Amino acid sequence: MTEVPAGRPLTVLLLAGQREGRVDPLAEATGVTLKAMVPVAGCPMLLHALTTLAKTPTVGRIVVSINAGSGIESLPEVAALIRDGRLDIRDARPNLVDSVFFALEGQEFPVLITTADNVLLTPATVREIDGAARARGADVAVALAGARTCSPPIRTASAGSTASAAATTPTATATGSARARRSRPRSCSAPAGSS
Repeated sequence: MTEVPAGRPLTVLLLAGQREGRVDPLAEATGVTLKAMVPVAGCPMLLHALTTLAKTPTVGRIVVSINAGSGIESLPEVAALIRDGRLDIRDARPNLVDSVFFALEGQEFPVLITTADNVLLTPATVREIDGAARARGADVAVALAGARTCSPPIRTASAGSTASAAATTPTATATGSARARRSRPRSCSAPAGSS
C-alpha cells in the first residue's frame, strides 16, 4: 500500500455523466437533459455536491466527469471554482471505468469518488470517509449514497484496485412536472423561473 501523507489535500472526482442515448426518467420528468442537472430545492443536484466539496477544508481539487456540451461552465458557482483553480471538468467517456480513468489522469492522490446525485453529502461525511481511507493507507475511496442504510461499513483500497466507502447519507429524490427542456443549466443563485 502507498503511504498517503495526512496533510495532502484530497482530490474528489464527481461523476455526473450518463450513457449516451439513455434518457434518465428523473431528468425527463423535470425537463433537463442530465440527471446531474435535476433541480433539488431549487438548484441542480450537481451544485449541491459541488458546494459541499468546495467548503470541505480537506478537499483541494475537484474533478467533474460530465457529458460534453453540458454547459455547467456557465453556472456562476462552477465558473468561480474554475477561476480559483479548484475545479477541472473532464468529458465523460462511453462507460464508467473509462470515465474514471480519464478524469483521474494526472490528478493527485488520495482521491474520493462520488456521484452528483449525492445531494445529502456533508463536509463531515467527506472528512469521515477521507479519514478512514487515510487510516487504512488507501489511495482511493468511493462515497455512495444508499437508499436504506445510513451507516454502512467503509471499504477502501490502495492504488490498482477497487475501493468503496459508503456515505452516511441516504439518497435524495426529486419530483417535478414535465417542462420543456432547458437549453442551459440553472444556477442555484439564479432567480426562480430563469433558465
